[in-house]
Amino acid sequence: MNPRRILILLAVAVVVVGAALWLANSRAPASTEAGAKVLPALSGSINSVTELHVVTAGGKEAVTLKRDERNWRVAERDGYPADSAKLRKLLIALGDLATIEEKTADPESYARLGVEDPAREGAASVRVDLVGLEKPASLVVGKSAGGDSSYVRVADATTSLQAKPMLSVERDPRQWLERAIVDVGQDRVQSVRISPANGKPYEIARENRHEANFAATNLPKGKSLSSPSAANHIAGALASLSLDDVHRAPTADDAAAAEWTKGVDSADFTLFDGTTLRVTGRKDGDKHLIRVATTFDEERHRHFAEPTPPAETAPPIGAAATTAPAAVAAADAAKTTVATPAESPAETLAEARKAATTAGARVEGWVYEIPAYKYETLFQPLDDLLSKP
Repeated sequence: MNPRRILILLAVAVVVVGAALWLANSRAPASTEAGAKVLPALSGSINSVTELHVVTAGGKEAVTLKRDERNWRVAERDGYPADSAKLRKLLIALGDLATIEEKTADPESYARLGVEDPAREGAASVRVDLVGLEKPASLVVGKSAGGDSSYVRVADATTSLQAKPMLSVERDPRQWLERAIVDVGQDRVQSVRISPANGKPYEIARENRHEANFAATNLPKGKSLSSPSAANHIAGALASLSLDDVHRAPTADDAAAAEWTKGVDSADFTLFDGTTLRVTGRKDGDKHLIRVATTFDEERHRHFAEPTPPAETAPPIGAAATTAPAAVAAADAAKTTVATPAESPAETLAEARKAATTAGARVEGWVYEIPAYKYETLFQPLDDLLSKP
């Protein structure tokens, strides 16, 4: 054998050995020593994750969360925004997940720890698949192991682990939704017009922000509210309004759209800043469904942007008819003093219009399922507010 052929064979041997070492290293499982990260590729790289999939029994892809340029979204709910804080909490926990000790490597014993392959029918385990990392990562999450730990198994590994922190992975798409619909405090509401599907329309209102209670208009003759504050809770019905579930609203050419054109409840919440939120609702079996739309009235905004002058108070009964010179001077000063808004009207108007537009874009095109008690408050019949004989 000549020297040239020997050199060629040596070079080939080096390449083969190098490739074998690289392949072995790439397939080597993460370290299972105590304290070692279970998913080292995720540690410090959670912002690289673009998709998270939750796979349950029978290989069912129960939840699919995908990130776009602005939000995380729930695919099973037509791309509705996900609870990004909840998702981030899970990703941080997965990145921090550290081995406590090795457990069984016997597939026959996986089910005891809940780390069997979720592709099996009836499996109790759940698999989390992460996309976007340099190497995709998959983790089978099993039962709680106590002491802030869980049983887990890297999907392509045989050895199961006890690791901390404890992991909780929701399998229901509803639990991943951003729950807030709107949050409008009672202090921002000027009036509410309620039109129940089966009842007389009525309106509650107050003249300015300083009035504590809402008065009802067009009451039946001889009727009055059961108390001065009887209608206040309706004005606060949009505070922290949250969903139980959500779906895309039907399009105009969809047969289901007709269900929202007649026999629906409605309530128009008009705010001091000129925004009106129209809430329409209907019941579908035991589900309470609403849709929300917003409009903005510049003239109304300007009207209520003016500060309300303090009411003049009469002197106490029995007080002297004459007024001390100092008191007269103070009263004259009060009459000529004009409160100055914290911001210029132009800035406030622009911000209010932008807020109304943003809120409208967020809720447009969605049907929300809300708790029954919230629905009943939104569209409460007038009779419930009146004094009883």
